[in-house]
Amino acid sequence: MNVKIMVAALAAAGLPVGAAAEAVQQAVVSDVDVYGERRAAGTQHLDAADIRRLPTRNGTINELLKNNGAVQFSATANQSAQAGEITPEAVSFHGEPYYNNAFLIDGLSNNDIMNPGFSNGGHRSVESSFETAPTTLYIAPGAPEAFQVDASLLKTLNVYDSNVPAKYGNFTGGVVDAKLAEPDTQKAGGRIGFRTTRSSWTNYHLSEDQKEDEFEAALAEEDVQPDFTKQIYQAHLNLPLGERSAVLLGYNRTQSVIPEYHRYLGSGEWKDEKRLTETWLFKGTHRFSDGHKVNATLMYSPHENTYFRTNTPDSRYQSSGGGWRFALESQRVADWGDVDTTLAYTRQRNRIAYDGGADSYQWLGSAYDTDSSLGWCTQMGKNGCQRAYQGGFGTLESANHTWTLKQDYRLNPRQTGSVTHRFGFGFNADIARARSERPEASRYMYAYYNTRANGYPANITNVSQNCRDCIAGEQYQTHMTYFPAFRAKAKADSYSVYLNDELTWGRLRANVGANAAYNSFLGNFDVAPRFSFDYDTLGNGRFRLNGGLNRYYAGSMLAYALRQGIAPNEAYIRANDPQRGEGEWRFSRYMNNSQSWSVGGLDTPYSDEANLGFVYRFGNHVMNAKWVHRKSRDQFTPATDDDGNKIVRNDGRGNSNLYKLTLENAKPYQAGIWQLSYKAGARYHRYRKSYNGTYEEVLTPDIANMGANQAYYLRDGKRYDTLADMPPLTFNSPWSAYLELQTDIPKWHFKWTHALNFQTAYKNYVRYQVNQCQDSSQPQACGDWQGRVYDYRLKDYKQALTLDWRFLWAIPVRKNTLDISLDVLNVLDKKVSAGSSASNVGGAAGSNISAYQIGRQYWLGLAYRW
Repeated sequence: MNVKIMVAALAAAGLPVGAAAEAVQQAVVSDVDVYGERRAAGTQHLDAADIRRLPTRNGTINELLKNNGAVQFSATANQSAQAGEITPEAVSFHGEPYYNNAFLIDGLSNNDIMNPGFSNGGHRSVESSFETAPTTLYIAPGAPEAFQVDASLLKTLNVYDSNVPAKYGNFTGGVVDAKLAEPDTQKAGGRIGFRTTRSSWTNYHLSEDQKEDEFEAALAEEDVQPDFTKQIYQAHLNLPLGERSAVLLGYNRTQSVIPEYHRYLGSGEWKDEKRLTETWLFKGTHRFSDGHKVNATLMYSPHENTYFRTNTPDSRYQSSGGGWRFALESQRVADWGDVDTTLAYTRQRNRIAYDGGADSYQWLGSAYDTDSSLGWCTQMGKNGCQRAYQGGFGTLESANHTWTLKQDYRLNPRQTGSVTHRFGFGFNADIARARSERPEASRYMYAYYNTRANGYPANITNVSQNCRDCIAGEQYQTHMTYFPAFRAKAKADSYSVYLNDELTWGRLRANVGANAAYNSFLGNFDVAPRFSFDYDTLGNGRFRLNGGLNRYYAGSMLAYALRQGIAPNEAYIRANDPQRGEGEWRFSRYMNNSQSWSVGGLDTPYSDEANLGFVYRFGNHVMNAKWVHRKSRDQFTPATDDDGNKIVRNDGRGNSNLYKLTLENAKPYQAGIWQLSYKAGARYHRYRKSYNGTYEEVLTPDIANMGANQAYYLRDGKRYDTLADMPPLTFNSPWSAYLELQTDIPKWHFKWTHALNFQTAYKNYVRYQVNQCQDSSQPQACGDWQGRVYDYRLKDYKQALTLDWRFLWAIPVRKNTLDISLDVLNVLDKKVSAGSSASNVGGAAGSNISAYQIGRQYWLGLAYRW
């Protein structure tokens, strides 16, 4: 029924009405130009030409946000030890959670709402999570972006970090609105391209506790990537089908091969881990008249990562995501204004599956069972093999099916006295159904190597030849966690309407509007007012004041809803089995780390914004300064009730202040054969938040407030009662600056981009437990406290100035073009500090707490255009 209604509405909105009058067309174009100028105050805009000339590594959309003052990347981004990865890095706007941004492709959501925060902001590597913490994984792992589309497929990219228009909702951070390339009805053409880099073209910078020979050995247990090869394939084909129709075919493939050495697997084995992202694009357009065009888009964009459990036989497992989308879009211009109508169906899937099956074993090695017949070892100790792992953790899968119908109306300007109004309004309806399942129960088994109560050494003594979950006649497993099979369903219907008035009154231009939304999961109806203004103080456009007051509400998060249908884990035991391993498993208890969450009566997380700035034009220069204040409230935080059940609360709070300044030339300079342009910027960002973690887990437990013994935290010479009082430990680099220079020689078809970036020193901490505060490294912060403290000792790194280059040379080949590109990243090979995904935020004595970003790296690209 819903589908029929949607199709009918689309058909009604798309009826041809004839060509609009020439005067109306000109008025619309003129207004768009003016809107583009106003957009600059709170918007980053890039077209295809801008995107092509920016230095990038993997070509992801998020890399294009590097010079956006409101954006911060995770402290673990771009680290040397993980140089072979291709997944888009997590980004935060104004300190908001990295999974609370709105990613859109052609105006449709590209957000994964099933489990986007799995990576924990980069502070836990995906691979280590799959291998060392599989018992915490109940929903298939996801990422903030459902479809990982390459930037080469884009026509434009608009990034809103403040004064976000009323048409956008479901975010508290920022909006990243990507428009895919469109077919051209005038000229046939195409492009095939190839980019590549590899470890031999890359300089690595290692942390102080990493030895170069051990790093180069690519040991699987170290979770490092000293050897890799990355390749990017691109193909675009545009075919006009008459004067009014055309189709565009696009394909992009980004892949990385990462060899790693499993030294304790037999006599040692090399295995190739793989990363793969693809996008297949079909886009057709037909213009019924000058005022009516219809686009049809079919996109298939999967991604898949292949891993191997460390030093484990039959150890391959794969994590995959992405999906496909079909969309019909009608763009209509009438004598009263214009309307865009879109009907779309999206299917997204996340999945992880282990070749080793659904049963995982931890066998005792030769250090504890001298008669062990195992031919491999997973954990090696001083006295020999401690444990050998075998098997896998089964399969987890989640899927989301969404029907979307949306319309955007924009009326022609209307005069009311001395005020000119231009109203815009529209709606968006998402009908979503999600499911998550473990199709087969999984068992996680292990055997103790201490105390008779835990079954040792009975589990390796006189073992039956007919034992179960064992090595016949050698040893049997004594403890088991049972993960029941399940299939959970959830619906996440969301409906929103918006109204906006673009008004002009003399020198004042303003946007007044609101976005009203209903979310079926939370059952909340939320109204987000939007207001922004632009005032031409001198009347000549040279000095304009701008500002705004806005509210933004977060979108759906189905991780909780999908968990509610999962039965609790069960613990079993058979220590000291009198049947020597033939006995049945005995139920012990339901696990207290139940994965099911209680959700009810929650408010929708939101962020309030106030901003003020100016745009000053002098000569050929444009200066833009802005202050943005964000106040986030009601953020989701996990908690435990008095009965030990996991629940969700609205306890997360944050405050952010951003000051940013940009300066650029309005038109390029001409100096002989050279054409020169520049853009510079700097920002200072300070924010505080009450919770360091994601929607389902903390990054750093508040251990000082656990148990009966009181304790405090010491950091940077101050004493804190709780972690909530401390400054955030990630997405929190206060200062940064950049300078982008474009030095082109049009006569030679040559472009050279220089991107200089400055960032303040990254701070990391080693946390020590000290029983007497006066014995800490910060006794001046103790005050009258004499007891136990957690002493955060600073490890500060040098400030860094990096330089990236991109060379583009378009060589004419008859009527066609051969493009040669060279990216030299970190040209000066600076040692830039980073966080380490191998450690917990806050560190612990003796842990690997430091890392560095990738050093100098070369990317070579070739493309042929016709």
